[in-house]
Amino acid sequence: MAAGVTLMTEALELAMHIVAARKSELRASGLQYYRPQICLVTDGLPTDPTGHLTDSWHRLVPVLAEEQRARRFRLYAIGVGGITDMGEQVLRAFAPKFNARLQGFPFRELLQMMSASANAEQKGAGDEVFEKIFSQFKTQRPAWEA
Repeated sequence: MAAGVTLMTEALELAMHIVAARKSELRASGLQYYRPQICLVTDGLPTDPTGHLTDSWHRLVPVLAEEQRARRFRLYAIGVGGITDMGEQVLRAFAPKFNARLQGFPFRELLQMMSASANAEQKGAGDEVFEKIFSQFKTQRPAWEA
C-alpha cells in the first residue's frame, strides 16, 4: 500500500485553476483552443499535508461533475501501482466515465491515449469516441508485458 502525502484535492484544484487561467489567456489573445484534458495519476488516497487521510476530496465531486458537464475540461483519473479499492472509489467519484485501475505505470500507453483523445477533440468527436479510446486504454496490456 502506498504511503506518504497525496495532496490530491489540492492538486486537482490547482489543475482546474491553471486550465481556467490558460483558457482566459488564449481567449484574450483571440486564439482558438479545444477542451483541455486533466490527467490525474495516483497510487494513493487523498491526504492532508501531514499524510493523514482526509475526506476533503468530497467537496470536489460536484465541482468536477459540473465542470465536465459544462465541457470546461475532461478529467482522466488513473490509479496505478498499489492503489486500493478505496482509492479506486475516489477516482470513480472524480471521473465516472474516465477512471481506471492499472498495474504498474503504463506511461507510453497513457501518452498514446491522451494524444488520441486530443486528436479526437480537434475533430469535434462525440463523447462515445472518448469512451471508446479510454476503454481501449484500460484493457490493453502494457508494453512491458507484451
